[in-house]
Amino acid sequence: MTTTGRVLGREEANRALARYAERAGQGKRPPILVFTGTGGSGKTAVLRMLGERIDQIVPYARVNLATTGQQDGMAQLLSALAYGLGRRCPGYGRLRFPRLVIGRLAMEESIDFTDPAVASQKMVDRIRRHRGLDKLWKVTRELAGDLIGLMGVSQELGTLLGRILGLVAEFPGAPTRANSLLLGAAYRWYGHRDQRLANTPIDVLTDLNRYARNLEDEVSRRYVEELLVDAFLADLREAFQRGTRSQPGMYGAVVLLDNADTELGQGFLDHFVRARSRAAALGLPAEPLAVAVSSQRQLSGPVNTYFTHHCLRDLTLDEVDVLARAELPSGVDHRACHMVHQLTGGHPGATVLVLATLAAWPSAAQSGIGALLAHGVPGSGAPDTPSPDVTVEAQLLKRLLTGVPELPDSLGPSENLIEALTIAAIARTREDIQRMLADHADDALIDATTVHNVGLWHEGEVSGGRGLLRWLLLRRALAREGEHLLELYRGLSEHCRKNEETGNTEETIGRLYHALCAGDLTQVAGRLDYHLPGHDLDRPWVEVLRAVATAPRLTSDGQTHEPHDLLTDLTRSMTQGGSRRMASVARVVAGVWIASDPRTGPNRNDLHTLVANDLRRLAPEADRPADLVREAQRHDQLARLWS
Repeated sequence: MTTTGRVLGREEANRALARYAERAGQGKRPPILVFTGTGGSGKTAVLRMLGERIDQIVPYARVNLATTGQQDGMAQLLSALAYGLGRRCPGYGRLRFPRLVIGRLAMEESIDFTDPAVASQKMVDRIRRHRGLDKLWKVTRELAGDLIGLMGVSQELGTLLGRILGLVAEFPGAPTRANSLLLGAAYRWYGHRDQRLANTPIDVLTDLNRYARNLEDEVSRRYVEELLVDAFLADLREAFQRGTRSQPGMYGAVVLLDNADTELGQGFLDHFVRARSRAAALGLPAEPLAVAVSSQRQLSGPVNTYFTHHCLRDLTLDEVDVLARAELPSGVDHRACHMVHQLTGGHPGATVLVLATLAAWPSAAQSGIGALLAHGVPGSGAPDTPSPDVTVEAQLLKRLLTGVPELPDSLGPSENLIEALTIAAIARTREDIQRMLADHADDALIDATTVHNVGLWHEGEVSGGRGLLRWLLLRRALAREGEHLLELYRGLSEHCRKNEETGNTEETIGRLYHALCAGDLTQVAGRLDYHLPGHDLDRPWVEVLRAVATAPRLTSDGQTHEPHDLLTDLTRSMTQGGSRRMASVARVVAGVWIASDPRTGPNRNDLHTLVANDLRRLAPEADRPADLVREAQRHDQLARLWS
């Protein structure tokens, strides 16, 4: 989530990476830093920000693994990382990866193994042709292949950079030292591999060439990948063992991998963790490398202590306000940021899209969220009369569905998937889902475990993205099924009523929550009036009120009353001829219910004032009067916030 050149709410990510890079430079092995979050939570923005902040400060490489092709494997990824880390950096020069290059050259050569002696000589000749610092840099770039484009460097520019940088002499006398670079210590490393082995280097490289021809075989692929990762890390250790890079206060290199939960990303992390464990067991110096990755789900490996997970939080109201001030034109209602935050829950991707639409259509701040959702996304061509698939609502739903990591990738945001997940969105608890899945078991698209893991029911996943997705699914269901959806809620309410026992507050909340979803405000107000003195509740009355009033208000967007007028309309029948206490309870329930609806307009100060006044009237008759007074004070604050 970026604005005015910085990432909001992500400073802790920068501090964490700085600590880990510092530890890597001090000869320690920091954990792998994993930034988790659903799609649109700002993971890519965080890694981009980190790359920008450390550029020209420490050697680093950043690769987005979500856009790698089927032809890209571990060898190409390691070459791309070597290329990125090898770019010149003040104080560090340019890191070289001769062991990795030797391995890659050995893999690329087409060799006939009929005569082992001829095969070995051909391998040596291949390596000799590429020795020298200039050719080493050039071949590093070439072996990275298409992955160079995923590092923010175009293919054309990458080729040009490789040719230009390859011509720059690293130090006086470079030709002499360069001539032995690939046939000296780096070549001999393949004989011992820092493990006190007594193999002949050319035999190991010949085996590497043979195995590389059959990467579809799991054993062959793991041999090749393990050897190349070991070579990559050995090059890094040597690069930092002497000279300026080894001085106190120098940071280690940094690798940033976006979407590391892909098969390639998880394979790299698995090999990396195992290689570090082997090196530690052998007493080798720590690899001067800090690794930070992004993932939609938590990662695990052979040694889980190597991972530190940081879940990217949703944006706060203050952070959305900062973003709104930067994005929206002057004159837009200052309460727009409150409306946006209530709708999105601070989900970064959704917040950006909604604010971008508001910036293009400022009057939507007064028209309401419902009208905004029907608007075309910026750049869609016909914002006032968009096709259904380019409305803000449709795009939000598509992006949020794509960002649910628990769903199988093969499903995609299809109509059948949306219908299946609507079952979870209707439910309030896991028990509700189980009852509903039992009724739909014959035509379920996804299994019950997956539905549970998604956490879309009301008391499940509480992140802004999941809350918004649940709300959007219900809106879609209401538009398509209308009365059938309300019947489902009535059925759930009746089921809770049958299970309701004296003091079973959870079933009471479920009964009233589902009744309110179905629009039965009279039943809800009557029961809460009964419970006000403390009858049959084992939880505070205000807590029950809040839980019940979070029920989605399932009405069409065409009802655009001012909030306090809507309150009057909803409670008119209950405030005429009934008890005064019942009338106050009805207004409180309706007011909190209206305020919890993201579509409610910005003129809410009178609404909250009315709720606060009624709470004070009810306090003397409640079993816990102080709770109601404090709740009234909270609504006083909300009235000021929305004024």
